[in-house]
Amino acid sequence: MAAKHMADWGASVTLLEPPEGSPLRNAPPYYETDGKRRSATWEWLSRGKTAVRLTDDAAWEACARADVVFVESEMASSVLGRHHVRADHAFRYRRAVCGLRGQ
Repeated sequence: MAAKHMADWGASVTLLEPPEGSPLRNAPPYYETDGKRRSATWEWLSRGKTAVRLTDDAAWEACARADVVFVESEMASSVLGRHHVRADHAFRYRRAVCGLRGQ
């Protein structure tokens, strides 16, 4: 939600997805457009963001260049791969880092 609010307020937000895509792309509720079923949850939460699927090395480099990094613990290992264990140390000196835990 924090990254969604940042995008709503005009920030340039890039959402890094795991190679297989975010599980939210398949989360209910659904709607249909152009004959395709889509996730309303995904559409709402990703609105205003640029979603990209990167290798774990490229995702790590993108995070290292970012001014602000939001890390959802459940997605960190699938997006950052082997680099997720280094995140705490590497992001310690960033302007803002938020570690988010799911319920």
